[in-house]
Amino acid sequence: MKWTATFAIAMSLVAGEASAQLLSPGKLARPHADLEGLRSCTKCHEAGSKLGEKLCLDCHTELRARVEQKRGYHGRLEDRTCHKCHPDHRGEDFEMVIFGPRGEKGFDHRLSGYALDGAHAKVSCEECHDSRLVAAADVRALMKKHRKAKTYLGLSADCSSCHFDEHRGQLGQDCKSCHSTRTFQIERFDHGLSRYELSGAHVKVACDKCHEAKTGTEPAATFPKPKSLSFVTYKPLEFDRCTSCHQDPHTGRFGADCSRCHDTTNWSRTRLDSPDKVAFHDRTRYPLVGLHRSVACESCHGPKRAPKWKGVAFDRCDRCHLDAHRGELPGDCEPCHDLRGFVPSTFEREAHDDTPYPLRGGHAAAACAACHAKAESAELMKPPKGRALLVSNRRFRFDREDDCSSCHADPHQQELAPKACTECHVVDSFTILSFDHDAESSYPLTGKHRGLSEAQPIPCGRCHASADGRVSYRGTPKECRDCHTDVHAGQLDAPPSDLECDENCARLGCSRCHDTNGFKTTAFRHDPEFTTYSLDGSHATVDCGGCHLKRETPHPTIYRGLPRTCAGCHVDPHDGRMRRFEQP
Repeated sequence: MKWTATFAIAMSLVAGEASAQLLSPGKLARPHADLEGLRSCTKCHEAGSKLGEKLCLDCHTELRARVEQKRGYHGRLEDRTCHKCHPDHRGEDFEMVIFGPRGEKGFDHRLSGYALDGAHAKVSCEECHDSRLVAAADVRALMKKHRKAKTYLGLSADCSSCHFDEHRGQLGQDCKSCHSTRTFQIERFDHGLSRYELSGAHVKVACDKCHEAKTGTEPAATFPKPKSLSFVTYKPLEFDRCTSCHQDPHTGRFGADCSRCHDTTNWSRTRLDSPDKVAFHDRTRYPLVGLHRSVACESCHGPKRAPKWKGVAFDRCDRCHLDAHRGELPGDCEPCHDLRGFVPSTFEREAHDDTPYPLRGGHAAAACAACHAKAESAELMKPPKGRALLVSNRRFRFDREDDCSSCHADPHQQELAPKACTECHVVDSFTILSFDHDAESSYPLTGKHRGLSEAQPIPCGRCHASADGRVSYRGTPKECRDCHTDVHAGQLDAPPSDLECDENCARLGCSRCHDTNGFKTTAFRHDPEFTTYSLDGSHATVDCGGCHLKRETPHPTIYRGLPRTCAGCHVDPHDGRMRRFEQP
């Protein structure tokens, strides 16, 4: 009984399959192979009716959603008779897609809602309709279930769904803003669409000057495969300040706003739109001080058609100014001048100590112009034309700094040549002498000749006078009478003829009786050393004037020719009785 039932069931199944084979117009294509048999006919064929769209979409749910949303090729069809393009029962190997007489390559892709143009028109179907590029989740689920199945569904129109993002996420997903389907290369990117519009010289700069290349880190098996391992950096790039790309040649002295002086047209062309240009200059390497603050810009940065702002030398004054001393004073100008003005000079007398000729004594009180007078040679050095420049016509260079004649006239008129002035004079005063009359002349000064004291010497001119009023030192006579009046009127020029002359007698002139200690102090004695008329007895106590009578001026006292007899001076009290009164 049990066997009979089993057999009956088996026979009914065989009969079913046989009847299905008898009723079926042919074997189903391999994708529909699971629908073979009478039990599955109604999954595609409605009873008493032809094939219907609804049953197809009940199975192909991934298409139903697209048809309902009118997306893709199937959603755009007005005639949705599925079997016209997808017939079946033509054998297991039958391709269930009929593209028309031109085949798959002749398919009008515009019908899908995604027209192929540019480089896309040349791409093979398989390159895009690759199961690895399917983006739709429902289609991916279908492909996972039917791994060997082929589909044209599930692709996205987004570039990134088929192409590797060569920018590595820097620029987002809107590829069309820069690229077209004609070529991947950008013919001319409109930088004005970016946050940094190019202007001036920036327009001519090569892209890679700002957008440098970097090497990607994607695995070798990355799909879609990148065109290049390297990529250009576009974001994030700093451009809020010029120093983001350019090195600041001013090292921050002018702040970060380069546009105050520069624009993108040309770096060398500078515009100063600051209302206070002087204040701007204070941030440069050369702040304007003193008179420089009132100088017109063109005076230093011109005058030319295109002002020069960079490369203006300022390490020395003569970079801009003519050397006022025309090389007479080598070195920097700062020791003598400052920016308040060329005159007056800031050179102090103390600074003269650092020169070859320090100021000492009376020189320290001398006015500068007394030594540094105007010189004709300096006057001739003035430029005949050009800018109005200060040029000194003072003399600063001397052939010999230690030669007094460079500044002073020789009051001796070469009388003492070749002796130098410093052998007798000092810088404290011309009247203070270092000359030693005792050691350095043939006439030592003694006694009253030295003066009343060291503080009150006799003026040199008292002895060293000349007819033209100047002081003369050569040929000055040395005899007393040459300087002093002979109060004896020549009486004592020679010794008495009857006096035997010894060494004292040989000293003719004043020095026989007088020395330089004083005229009134005399060495004369009334004894044979000096005279033949010796004084003895009461004569020794008689005042000189008792015998040597004084006469009225200008007549001198009489020393020669006086009587030697008693009668010459005395009255004879004996009235001649002694007869010897007249005898010597």
